[in-house]
Amino acid sequence: MIANKITDIDTGMDYYPDVFFGEGIPQIPVQCYSKVVKSTDLTEQKELFCDMESAGIMKLPKSFSFPTMYLYLK
Repeated sequence: MIANKITDIDTGMDYYPDVFFGEGIPQIPVQCYSKVVKSTDLTEQKELFCDMESAGIMKLPKSFSFPTMYLYLK
């Protein structure tokens, strides 16, 4: 799957990786948490794809390039 939007839950920042290639690969939004999330921790039950590293990975390119030039595969 290709992440088409990464939300850093701690800061509220959104990152938009490049999704212009990889045709035919499913695209999903990802929420990045700084701690383990259990379904009982969520206020509303919904399908959610989350991780703990995507926002940090997307912050790195900002220092020397554009986040839109990166593809985040999960």
